[in-house]
Amino acid sequence: MLAVPVIALGTTVLLGFVVAIVPVFPIEPVVIGAAVATHGWAVPIGIAAGLGQAAGKTVVLLGTRGAVKAAWIQRLASRWSKPPSSSGRFIQRVTAGLDRPVLAAPIVFLAAGTGIPPLAIVVFYAAKTRMSWLLFFLVALAGRMLFFTAIALVPGFFTS
Repeated sequence: MLAVPVIALGTTVLLGFVVAIVPVFPIEPVVIGAAVATHGWAVPIGIAAGLGQAAGKTVVLLGTRGAVKAAWIQRLASRWSKPPSSSGRFIQRVTAGLDRPVLAAPIVFLAAGTGIPPLAIVVFYAAKTRMSWLLFFLVALAGRMLFFTAIALVPGFFTS
């Protein structure tokens, strides 16, 4: 009987990792389905999803770190820049916060734990900062584990 939860944990880590790099579908339904299928393994399922997502986003951070600083990408980005809208001003404030070491970790934690601002966007801005990949991974791991554990616990409220 232990085989089902172990397979669900492994699958959740793997899917979380893949979807963090290539967001082809949301991982939340997988987390809910695995939590329902494993009966009582909601917290480990949430932790597994958080681990996969944090590892995947860290790979994205490391992969884009050099690319974001490339001169040709900077020229391309400046060519397509527009005057900031209200959402643009919000993103400017977030990026300014990421440039400050005191605010960088809380912003990543907030993005990982709540999705505001989206972690998929924050990871690209964090790649331009001096934040270490290990700090990014640990903060994203904490936020994603809380986020997915909360999601995995939701079906328990509706079952006996």
